[in-house]
Amino acid sequence: MNEIYSSIQYTLSQIELKALQGTRNAKTGQPLKPPLEVQAVFSAKSGAQINVSQLPLKFSFMRGSGDLVEKVKTGNDGKARCQVSKITATDKIQMVKAELDIFSSIQEGASVILQNIVKNFTTPSAKFVLNVSGLSTFLEVSEIHFDKKPEVLYIEPKLKNLMSERGFTFIKDMANADIVINLKAASRKGAEMHGLFSAYVDLNISVLDMATGDEIYKNSLNDIKGIQLDYNKAGIKAFEEAGKKIEQILPDMIKKIQK
Repeated sequence: MNEIYSSIQYTLSQIELKALQGTRNAKTGQPLKPPLEVQAVFSAKSGAQINVSQLPLKFSFMRGSGDLVEKVKTGNDGKARCQVSKITATDKIQMVKAELDIFSSIQEGASVILQNIVKNFTTPSAKFVLNVSGLSTFLEVSEIHFDKKPEVLYIEPKLKNLMSERGFTFIKDMANADIVINLKAASRKGAEMHGLFSAYVDLNISVLDMATGDEIYKNSLNDIKGIQLDYNKAGIKAFEEAGKKIEQILPDMIKKIQK
């Protein structure tokens, strides 16, 4: 048994997995193109480097997360390719590990002893480092408070903070943006009753995918109400309430962006 174990371990030790283009740039919510690629090479006693075909490999995130094809086999060229359809985590540095899927050769229901023996083998692996950034976002904002542009914007900072927390980055050049968000909000006066003044904000928001030119999200929020002791404060209150509404619709908006 020891000789068999040693022989298998020696064979495994002669297999090297090489991460081709081991450091990659990626974006949250987007697929990774081209696929991650690994080369499997066996070092023969003669010194020859032999490509290993039909080698079962397993890919997984060591750090971060995403949707990927977990199990693949090397082709005749000794290469295996892993499709990453989406990066889901916002970590700036993420890592993917490729390793020999040694358990794929064990039949279901194998003895615990055999499983433990296989588990103790030292197997070859390779690592990919992903430098992840958020989608670059250009923001077009118009906030009008009773027909005038306010000195301080109320909704834009809220939207920026919420999206930055989710990995999005904001840029000033629309031509280099992945998405463009257009936000328009305007307040209007309501009624006065018993010394309390009401105001309303109507808000429209849309998202444009700059890669395709398609509008991928659109929403309108109307009659967002604010009540205060004068119209100006009531309007500001309505803008603050509109900011809360943005927070409520944001998950659905991001889902559409990253679909």
